[in-house]
Amino acid sequence: MIGDLPLREALAALDPTNDGLVSGVEFAQLVKSCHLGISALRARALLRSVAVHTSHGQPGTDESKSGLVQVSVWELLGRLQVTLPISCSKKMDPDLESWAVDKLRPLAVAVLADARQRFLPPKVTDDEEWPVPKLLAAWFEDVDEDSNGFLEYNEFIAALQQIGPTLNRGGCPVDTASLTKLAMYCDVLDSGRINYYELLNCMTWQDSLGPELQEDMAESMNAAIYFNMVPVERALRGFDPGSTGHVSPEQFMTALRAVTTALGSNAGGLSRTEISCLVEHLPQHDGLIDYKSFLRSFRIVDTLLAVRRERVLGAFRRFDQDGDGTLHLADMRRILPMLDPVTWTLENVDSLMEALGAGSTNGEIGHEQFVNWIFSTEGEREQQRLCKTLQL
Repeated sequence: MIGDLPLREALAALDPTNDGLVSGVEFAQLVKSCHLGISALRARALLRSVAVHTSHGQPGTDESKSGLVQVSVWELLGRLQVTLPISCSKKMDPDLESWAVDKLRPLAVAVLADARQRFLPPKVTDDEEWPVPKLLAAWFEDVDEDSNGFLEYNEFIAALQQIGPTLNRGGCPVDTASLTKLAMYCDVLDSGRINYYELLNCMTWQDSLGPELQEDMAESMNAAIYFNMVPVERALRGFDPGSTGHVSPEQFMTALRAVTTALGSNAGGLSRTEISCLVEHLPQHDGLIDYKSFLRSFRIVDTLLAVRRERVLGAFRRFDQDGDGTLHLADMRRILPMLDPVTWTLENVDSLMEALGAGSTNGEIGHEQFVNWIFSTEGEREQQRLCKTLQL
């Protein structure tokens, strides 16, 4: 996010194929290029998590025929900006910060109202097709008069003065000096101009004030610990020479603060406030924190995979007519031809059961064997046939 790229390059970094969707491969490549220390597998799991959080099958997400999850580039941008806002690379003037924060809400309201009025197609009645990141991209490109992919301060100020009455009604001053201060605050990288991600960062902060605030904060804190698990555990072990798995709250706090300091300000570590809040709410026994149990509790849950696994189990139960936890050749020969008589000839049913391994189990298949086979890489042709029939 701090690459300071022109608008179109910034979007191409997320969507190199320019199809409006970010695939697991594209997201993994982006994460790798940012040197975040996140594996491709974890990156794809994160993308699936974004897909589940955003739309639950609404227009923001898509699942290809191969089952690969893709997320709208605009939905992904919105989720990343709310959950992981841009880190500040300069020491912020506290007086400027306290003055500017109160102006961000009326600023966002006025800019988005202007963008909706000028760029939203007439037939679009909601934000599903034109979410905030997409609207802001259109607004950004329009007010970028020299088309260099950045907003110079004078371009940003001139655009805001055009919507001065709306800003004034919201309590945001529109004199040149005040708007220059806002431009300086939005310029997170202190580059003398504003890139698209910086605009998105300052315009969408209020989205995190809704009912998802606690969930987003928890996600951010969880990610900071999960992806820095090794240095965190090493630091905690430094206070536990006897390997008891327990440290005092003060030691726990010191260890996490040391990790954050070592990682640097832009590496996604926990702030002092977050660490204090975390220590305050962790359970203690005899005044000590069980840090080993704490670290073991962190994992990425592949939500879409869990949902598909449950669907596979549901399909198994359809075949398990007597409820004994096993599939029998006779059941499969009876039910599959009823679902798709063209595909499931008796020969193909027998071939399926052979692929499932029924030959080594007296013609019976247990539910774990069935589920594992569905998610394995063997028996591809039979898998595709069965998954298509069962709509898995």
